[in-house]
Amino acid sequence: LYKNRCSNCHGINAQGKNNGFFLSPNLTIFNKGYEEFMSILINGYGRMPAWGGKSKLTTKQLDQLASYLKHISIKKPSWN
Repeated sequence: LYKNRCSNCHGINAQGKNNGFFLSPNLTIFNKGYEEFMSILINGYGRMPAWGGKSKLTTKQLDQLASYLKHISIKKPSWN
C-alpha cells in the first residue's frame, strides 16, 4: 500500500524525496501524534493530496499505512 500510494513522493524508504522543486517530508520521523497523522492522510497537507492521492482510501487502508509508518519510524511515536 505504501509503495503504491506514497513512495512516489516520499521515497521507497519513506525518508523523503527531492524532486528538484521541493523535498517531501521524511516519514520515518513523525512526532505530531496519530490523530494529526490521520488528519493529514484524510485531508491532505500542503502538496500532499487528501486520502493519499489517486483515489480514496478505506479506513482499514489508512490504519494500515499508519501502522506501517509507525513500524519503520526511527523514534517510535506515542500513538496511543
